[in-house]
Amino acid sequence: MTTTRWRSKPNPDLSPGPNANPNPNPNQVAIAQAGGIPLLVALTRDGTEDQQTAAAVALANLAHNADNQVSIAQVPGGIKQLVALVRDGTGAQRTFADHALKQLALDADNQVP
Repeated sequence: MTTTRWRSKPNPDLSPGPNANPNPNPNQVAIAQAGGIPLLVALTRDGTEDQQTAAAVALANLAHNADNQVSIAQVPGGIKQLVALVRDGTGAQRTFADHALKQLALDADNQVP
């Protein structure tokens, strides 16, 4: 079995700070419109270790788009699966799941009053 090496930290160039990028990456929009977000959430639960890591990386990057933040949060089990990776995942899975959760927490639509 080959193990893919993942970057230890999310790319800071993708991080827009407290506000999601007002000019989203067209690929982020296309992935979401093609139904990729529910599939990535499913991979965080049912995939191999490498697939879970890749899904966490993708969700962390997709979460830089405000619409995707809401979409990820609305997928049944989406937040639960990211929390599970933070709690039980590998180092890379924890890093990227944590980053995704931080991005989701920035969106007012995801915050509990």
